[in-house]
Formats: sequence, structure tokens, C-alpha cells
Amino acid sequence: MGTILFLFATMVMKAQDNFSFTPAHPQPGDVIKFSYTPSGNLAGNIKPVESFVLSKDGAESKITDLTVVRKQGKWEGQYQSDTSTKAIAFGFKIDKEIDNNNNNGYIISFFKDNKVIEQSDYAVFEILRYFGDEFLGLKNTTEVANQYLEKEKASYPVNFKEKYMPMYLTSILGTDKAKGTEAVQKEIESLFKTGLDKEENLIKIISYYRLLKLPQQMAYFAKIKDEKFPKKPGAPTVMDYYSKFNTAKDLTAKAAVYNDFSNDAALKSTAKDYAMFDQFLAPQIAQAYAKAGDIKNFESFIGRITNKMTLANIYNSVAWNMYEKGTELKSAEKYAKIATTLAKTNISKPFDKKPNLSTNKQWLEDRTNSYASYADTYAAVLFKLGKYKAALPFAKEAAITINKGEKTSLNGTYAMIAEKVLSASKFKSELEGFVKNGKANTLIIDQLKSLFVKEKGSDAGYDQYLTHLEKEASLKMIEEIKAGMISTAAPNFSLKNLDGNKVSLADFKGKTVIFDFWATWCGPCKASFPSMQKLVTKYKNDPTVQFLFVDTWEQVENKEKNASDFIKQNKYSFEVLMDEKDEMAVAFQKTFPSFTGIPTKFIMDKEGKVRFMSVGFGGEEKTIKEMDALIEILK
Repeated sequence: MGTILFLFATMVMKAQDNFSFTPAHPQPGDVIKFSYTPSGNLAGNIKPVESFVLSKDGAESKITDLTVVRKQGKWEGQYQSDTSTKAIAFGFKIDKEIDNNNNNGYIISFFKDNKVIEQSDYAVFEILRYFGDEFLGLKNTTEVANQYLEKEKASYPVNFKEKYMPMYLTSILGTDKAKGTEAVQKEIESLFKTGLDKEENLIKIISYYRLLKLPQQMAYFAKIKDEKFPKKPGAPTVMDYYSKFNTAKDLTAKAAVYNDFSNDAALKSTAKDYAMFDQFLAPQIAQAYAKAGDIKNFESFIGRITNKMTLANIYNSVAWNMYEKGTELKSAEKYAKIATTLAKTNISKPFDKKPNLSTNKQWLEDRTNSYASYADTYAAVLFKLGKYKAALPFAKEAAITINKGEKTSLNGTYAMIAEKVLSASKFKSELEGFVKNGKANTLIIDQLKSLFVKEKGSDAGYDQYLTHLEKEASLKMIEEIKAGMISTAAPNFSLKNLDGNKVSLADFKGKTVIFDFWATWCGPCKASFPSMQKLVTKYKNDPTVQFLFVDTWEQVENKEKNASDFIKQNKYSFEVLMDEKDEMAVAFQKTFPSFTGIPTKFIMDKEGKVRFMSVGFGGEEKTIKEMDALIEILK
């Protein structure tokens, strides 16, 4: 096993023809010089390369921008590692494209005396598992990452058990339930042999039973722990206040807990996390007061918040809620203006330090996008107050200047304001552009129809005009879908539906199947269901199309009743499969490691191959158009 892992590690971190670095076995604190020639999807691109390093420095993960210079067709630079650095990964980008080195990445371990140092393999595991997809363009790295975890375990077994065992067990459970369950049981047995006379052992046992989702065993050992190690009375801690805050039944009770906390002088002078917790609680109470319409208390609590961008976010959120309700619009105007002003300042003069996991370019984009979002809110509030001319510059900056017409919701705000201020000739072409680009909502479509009728005298020919505009967007969507299509055999499964009948993969041979993984606690899942119901209704008489809603990752005791009640209460006509032991979700995660959250949809063709994966909920129009296009492609 050790030999295989060594060969694997050598293969992954082997210097490529297009990439070299010195020293060959870097130690923490070394300066690493590198040379890179664009390859993969960057090959032949003459644009300047953006380069960065994602480093694991002890427990800290961070991204550092690098300066690279072009010499004889190669890009050269250097990186100063920290004395705590365990592993690094180089990133090379041009625009939005990143070179992932044939899905291996450009990852470097750190050494001492020609031996990989402790925690280096674990650091590579974390880079691959948690950062590879988002930052390095790496796909399906779970199995590879787990091999590094095994390598760390084999090289440094004692410290591994103390530091990383819970993570190891969680990771193994996620990819191989049988193997993971066996490993967890082995650790529990080991703790039994060690003895239950230590509180830390009982805490570990409880956490391991939590991994196995065995609540009765958890409760049993939690009771033993409380009996053997009763909590000693004393001054309340931050966690005591946190517990009281979470269990408080209403806003008045929560505010009382916060007031007790803020008046606890002894805790304030001793607890290192006091200020952080204070800034965690105050925003929640402020927003709750705003939601309740208690503006006086809202403004009292908002003054306790010190972080300016947290303030901006809360002011914007409250202003938007007021806008949607059509109430307290003068207050909404004041709050939206504050949020917009703060966000604008934050672009040129950031209030906070750069986040660890952002390049400078990404950080600027994030700040600019926040401003665009807040400017959109401000414009919408001004519109509702009838201040159309004042609203237009903010709406245009958000939708056109910053987002180039790529965000449908912002386009909608701009369109409704522009209609009140500009002549038809000045903004009609922009509306048409939104439609052509697939970034138009119902409001924009209605505006175009109104302009068409006003210009032509009737709606005769409007449908053909709209179809012509939408054709370009449809073709673009189909191209994007085809570019992202895969061809992987769907994992086998056998689950019961809400009628108690067994349903398996073989039942759907010759059909296009949409698997929608969801849970009753998942907000975005529930938000997507009205759209999914429209699709189910649309295709209910098509025998070649089947929608399956896989209820998974539930935490309630009676999962079937929980799902059934939800479906009945909302009058959905869904075919629901009960993944009570999360077996189907685990099987799909093993095959598609980027499946890490819900809602996630998998679209399977008539041959049993998964051809597309859709994550999250992007709104009704996008969902319906995307599903329609996929079904049409696979028919």
C-alpha cells in the first residue's frame, strides 16, 4: 500500500514539461522559483497569465497573488513560503480559464531531509478536497485526496490519530459507507478498550455515533458523560449565552439574553471571543426588529455593529424587504442610501483586509458586485417613491456598467426605471439585447410587447418578432449545455416511493430521467418546487420523460411521514423516492464527487448515462428553460 501511494504522489507532483520549480524538495521558509509555459486550455493563448499560490500554512489556508514575467515564451516568478507552510498549489489563469494540469494541479509538498514533512500530505488532501474545484479547476478529486489522507496516516500514525481521525472517518464514510462504518466502529471499540474514565473519550464516542447517525447510542453515552462529569456551576461562558440565545422563544427573550451578555463585564474582560460573538448576535437582533417593524429598536441595535460592510449588508437587506412590502419607504430610502454609499467607498478604500481565499482581482470583483446589488436596491426604492430620474443612474450602473447586462434581475430593475425616463428609441435596443442574451424577465418581455404594439399599431407579428430574438438565447443555452455534458453511467439504486413500492434504475430504461435530490429543511429546494411542478405538469403525458424527487439527508425520525406531509400540504404531484439511509445520495457522490449539496439535479438519458448535473436554484425562468432544453437534446 505504501509503495502505491508513494508512486501516486510522485506522479501527481512530478514536474511537467511546461512547469518546473526549484528547489526540488522545498522546505518551509524556502523561496520557490518557477517557470511556466501555458498548456491545456491556456495553450497558445498570448494574453498575460495571472498567477497565484494557494498555500496551507499550518491551519491557515490563503491565496497569494504572484508577479510573473515573460521570458522567452515562459512565465517566470517566485514565491516566498512561510516557515509554517505544509503544501502549496500554483494557479495559472487567463480570464476565466484555468490550467488544471490534466486535472492533477500544480501541487508541491514540503520536505525535511528529503522526507515529506508531517501534515504535508494532509495539507494536499485539503487542497484537493476543499479547494481544488473552486480555485484550481480540479474535478472529481475525492479518491485522489483520500489517498493523501491514507499516506499521512501511514507516515505519522500517532499524531494522525490525535489530529485528523474525525476528518479521516468522515471522508471515508462519504466515499465508501461500508468501509467507513467499519473504521468508525473500530475506533469506538478502541475507545472502549482504553476506558470510559476520561471525558474526552466519551466526547469522541458521542461524535463517532453522530457520524453513524445513531441517535440512541449518542443519547446513551451523553447521559453517561453528564453523570460522570457533571458541569460545575460557575460564571456563564460565551457558549452558555449562545445556548440561551438559541433556545429563547421570541425576540424579547433573545434581546434580554443579549443585554445580559453585553452587561457581563467579567466575561468581556476575559473571553477572547467576546467581541466576535457580540458582532454575531447584534445583527440578528437588529434584523429581527426590522422584520417586526420596530424601527426604533432596529436603529438602536444597528448602532452596536462595528463592521461597516456588515452594516451595509443589513441596511440593504432591510431596505429591500421594505421595498417588497411597500412599507416604510422613506426609511428604506435612507437605509439603501447608506448601504450604497458604504459599498461605493469600499471599492476604492476597502474597510477590511483581503480575505485569505481571494485573489486581489476576485476581491475587487466581489466588492464591486456588492455595490451593484445595493445600488439596484436603492434604485428600486427610489422608483417606488416616484423618483425615476434619481433612480436611473444607480440602476444603469448596476445592470449595464458593472454587470454588462448579464444579471436578469438587475436588468429588470433598469428596464422598469428606463421606461419612465427614456424615450423608446433610447432603451428598446437594450431590451432586445437582454432577450437575445437570455437575460430578460417577464417584465422586460411585456415592455417589448408594449413597445411593439405602440410602434406597429397591433400585436400582429409580435410572436414571430419575439421568437427571432429568443432564438439566439436558445442557441447559446444549448451550446453551453452541450459543452457541459458528460456521459457517466448512473449508479444503481433501489428505493421505495411514498406508496411503498420499490423503484430501481432498471425501471427507467428508454426514458429521460431527471433526479432531483432534495430535503424538507432545504430552502432553495423548496423554492424550486413551483418551477419543478410546472415541468412535471408539462411532461406528465410524455411516457419518455420521468421526474424523480429523491428525499435525502433528512434528520427527522419519521422521514416518510415528514416527506409525505410536505408533498400533500403543498399539493405537489411528485414521484418521491425515500433515501432514508442516504444510500442513493452516497452512491451518486461516489460517482460525482462535486455533488456536495442540494438541490442538485442529474439528468439521465435513455441509455442510463447521466449527461448533465445542475446545482442550486437559479430562478423559475432559468430552471424551466434549462430543463426544457436538456429534455429536447436527449429525446
